[in-house]
Amino acid sequence: MNLSSWARDFCRGKKNGFLFFGAVDIGGAGLAVAALLVEVALLSGGCASKQGKEEYSALRLYVSVNPDQTGRFQMVSIYRRSPIQSAISPSPFLDEGYVREAKVVEAPGGFRLWIQYDWRGAGLLENMTHRFRNRHLAIYAAFPEGRWLAAPAIEKPIRDGVLVFTPDATRKEAERIAQGLNRLAAKIREQ
Repeated sequence: MNLSSWARDFCRGKKNGFLFFGAVDIGGAGLAVAALLVEVALLSGGCASKQGKEEYSALRLYVSVNPDQTGRFQMVSIYRRSPIQSAISPSPFLDEGYVREAKVVEAPGGFRLWIQYDWRGAGLLENMTHRFRNRHLAIYAAFPEGRWLAAPAIEKPIRDGVLVFTPDATRKEAERIAQGLNRLAAKIREQ
């Protein structure tokens, strides 16, 4: 199942769309988060409830890899205006279950998405950005439509648990992504 079909299925609440969670090595407390995400999506009828009040967003972080003959990678096209092809890991190393807060912030010439992860997510982000320095992240979002948002270079480890990037999205789309992540984070904190 590719990520675009997963995003559509996730947002439509289809059970087979949740097989994607099984491919993620989340372990321990992350398993409860994945179960909650499935529950939230099923109970709400997908990313948007029937009343259209609750819309959730998904945000997945992958790392670029060197393609090899083992086939343990997937090729994706990132950016719409000038697409780049990138080989990425088959599973995300970080997902929306670890987001504490998200917002759109002003930046020279536009805006950026600012994502704060909880202590577990911050640890994963620091570890992976240290380990894969000089590579690229591949950032995917479903809000509810799925899209690759960015491929920022990993120049140094991110030690504070805050990821800031310029998304391939309009400001309105970026605000929808942030709001959906914040709604999901609030739902997870309620559990």
